[in-house]
Parts: sequence; structure tokens; C-alpha cells
Amino acid sequence: MSTPNTQNPGNEFWSDSLAKTAGADSIAEKNLAGQTSKDLSDLLGSEEKTDTPILLDPTNEDIALLSNALKNDKEGTNTAVEMIAVKPGDEEGFQRWMKKYTTIFTDPADMEDEETIRRNWEKGVGILYMVEGETKTEEGSSLRQEIGIRLAAVNPQVPDKAYVPYGGMDESFRGSLGYTRAMKHNEKDLAARGVNVVLNDCEDETRLAAFRESYKNDDGSQKSDDEIAKICQNRLHFFIKNGYTFVDDRDDEKGAAVKYRRPGSEDTKEIQAYDRLGFKFIANDAKYNQYFIKDADGNKTHITKEGYKAMYLSLHTLDQYSDMSESELRAEFPAIDSFLTDLEASPKTEFALYQDVVVDKK
Repeated sequence: MSTPNTQNPGNEFWSDSLAKTAGADSIAEKNLAGQTSKDLSDLLGSEEKTDTPILLDPTNEDIALLSNALKNDKEGTNTAVEMIAVKPGDEEGFQRWMKKYTTIFTDPADMEDEETIRRNWEKGVGILYMVEGETKTEEGSSLRQEIGIRLAAVNPQVPDKAYVPYGGMDESFRGSLGYTRAMKHNEKDLAARGVNVVLNDCEDETRLAAFRESYKNDDGSQKSDDEIAKICQNRLHFFIKNGYTFVDDRDDEKGAAVKYRRPGSEDTKEIQAYDRLGFKFIANDAKYNQYFIKDADGNKTHITKEGYKAMYLSLHTLDQYSDMSESELRAEFPAIDSFLTDLEASPKTEFALYQDVVVDKK
């Protein structure tokens, strides 16, 4: 499932895509790459964190207090944000996660049903993270709330990678940098689980004719192509500023593009042909050096055909929560076979990577 659209170009629809990401952070905010967000235990002390209950039914005043604190504390000095995994067997936690998920995401065509989410959570291949934020009140007491969610798909078939199809924040906390800080915390947890690479895909505005109709204004009218392109470019900007790399699917001097395709979000037998593939290294990337061409400064400028194929197969093994082989994936999903057939036939041996957050509309 690729990152879906959003009605607000200032919000990330991820993934953290991640990935489907809804209403995360203002993409115009400063780059936090390399900045470690403060854990709740760092801010409040581990014992105090444990003793601070989650406020499950916050008042509007409680929500406003935490939201304003996060928005006014960009460096994480007086607030803290974490992603906490719902423990196996925690039925109450699962139901709270589902309630938050269905509040943030509302389009059934871009959502997984509760039965599927539960099955993957119970199997351990779908990790459900709750975003928790905390601050101090004027009286000095702690205030902790659940303010967003993230779902990370993991799979023993690709043990060092994760795919994040969903992630987002409650409306009151969008634009606060809360999701970006939580994402940094989450990456530490994923790395501790052995994950080196987080994968995602998101809409490519150069192919917006294929998804134009899904972008509407609040009154139901159609957004303009310029508005849609700006939303997609802002989303790409957000990801690149936070450490992601995307394959550039446009034609270049090395040959014609091999346009990224994936199984449809609503019908996996359909071909969805309007996304771009992205990835981020969160731990050791040395084992992947063979897949990249670097410039004199050590920056990755191109990915080899073998590397592109490996990333693609990993993402879709994770997205389908599958233990299928490559041949089985190709037989089951026409989009996967179509893309890989074209990739293998392409005379190109390497594919450019986006080096800039500004994407033109060629």
C-alpha cells in the first residue's frame, strides 16, 4: 500500500507510507536528521514515566496544553515523544490503537480491516506503535496522552528491513514536529530489532493523471494539478529531509525510465502505476555498498539494477505479509511481474537517486 493523498500539503502522509501516513508534521519545518529526540525516561525519569498514567479521555484543555507545548518546544527540552509498541496479547491496547487508527484514517479504500491488522499483529509481522507525548503542567504534574499511531511490517523473509504502510497524528498535533520526533525514537526500536532499512513508496506527481480524482477539496470540488503536484512534492521533501532516498523514475541520459508499479491498494490484482520507491538506512548500510554508485564525497547518486530489484522485492514481501518466493509473488500479483519484467529487460544498469528536495514537473 503506497502513501495516500492528503488534503493538507503541509502534512506528511507517510509512512512515516511510512507507507500510508496521515497528518504528521509540517513539511516546512527544519530538518531533524541526526537529532535524537528526548525519550520520556530522559525527560521525566524512568520511575516517573512508569507511574504516569496515559490520559485516555483528555479534555480540550488537556489536548491544547500538550499540543501547544510540542509546537513551542522544537528542540524537545520540556516535552517528550515516543512510539510504544502494543504488547502481544494486550487486547485493551489493541482496541485503543484501532480506535486511533480509524480516527486518523477514514478512507476504507486505503485501509486494512481490523481482522487483517489483528492477524498480523498476533503473528508478530505487524508491529502496532502508539505515539505518546508528555509534558508538565503548570502545577508540575505530568500529562501523557496517546496522540498518533504507526504500523511497521516486518518479516523473517527479509529480517533486516521494515515497511511502514500507516503512520499519523491526531489533527490537534499536526504541525508540531511530534511525529518526526516519534519517528526518530521508533527507528531506534526498529534498529534494536535488527532492522537496517525502512522502505516506503509515495505518489509521483509526474503521473498524477492516474490519481487526480482522489484529491478533492472539502467541498468535493477537484483540486488543481498544481495543488496536487505541490502536495506530492512537499511529501517527498519531508521524506528526503528526514533521511529517505528515492529512485528517480524519469528518463535520463542512461536510457528510458522503468516506471515503478505495485499492486493496487484496493485490489491487489490491479496495477497501480503512480508511485516512487524510497528507503532509509537507520543502522549499518555497509552491506549494501555493492548496490550503489557514489560521488567523490561519498553520496549515493545511483542504485544498481540489482539493488533496485532487491529493494522492490523486499518492500512487496513486507507489504503482502508474505513468505512467497519471487516466482510466487510474480505469479500472484500482475503488477510485480510487470515491473520486474521491464526492469530486467531494461538496458540501464543503474538508476538515478533524487539528490534534491525540489522536484520539477518534467
